[in-house]
Amino acid sequence: MPRAYIFYQIPPLPTADAELFKLLNDNTQGDPFIAATENSFDGAVIQLSTGRAALALGGFDGHNEIVNKAKVEELIKQNKVRYFLDWQSSDIDVTSDITKWAIERSHKCNVKSDWSLYAFEGTKCPK
Repeated sequence: MPRAYIFYQIPPLPTADAELFKLLNDNTQGDPFIAATENSFDGAVIQLSTGRAALALGGFDGHNEIVNKAKVEELIKQNKVRYFLDWQSSDIDVTSDITKWAIERSHKCNVKSDWSLYAFEGTKCPK
């Protein structure tokens, strides 16, 4: 059994992208969150790499609605969270409902990374 499938709830672990994280850090100074993520695994990599808070929308494994969608909408409108970062392994699809919901409310930014970067409504992609 491949290591990624030992526990269904634990997705393959993401890797840090120093260049992307610096770009986001530079463009979110003063914001309470550097970005939103699907789960705490993704959020932990970002937080440990940048020292900034990431909002794990789906909690531990991405399948628990820790912050309700109305509250996230409010945070987006207040520019308290402007980006969504999604890291996916190419061999397993673990996209949760919260990720689908976040992607529907954003547009994809063109970045060269294993991470997908999305800018929420009303936010431009960082340069």
